Amino acid sequence: MSHVAQEVFLSSSYLSRIFKTHLNVNFIDYVNFRKISIASEKLALSKLPINYVANQLGFQQTSYFTKIFKQKKLV
Repeated sequence: MSHVAQEVFLSSSYLSRIFKTHLNVNFIDYVNFRKISIASEKLALSKLPINYVANQLGFQQTSYFTKIFKQKKLV
């Protein structure tokens, strides 16, 4: 998040508040939602292993990816 905030010349906390105010979701949840959307498509349309897709999307641990995936897809 700090990298994104720096790119748009805002502090991390201010960027987070803007996201929450205007999109009604915090920044990290939004990014994870977008990543899971991409992962869903990749997993459905290919035979790529879960750990490969998770790594491609920036998740360092497949277990964390799986946890987030289940949270977002079962909601």
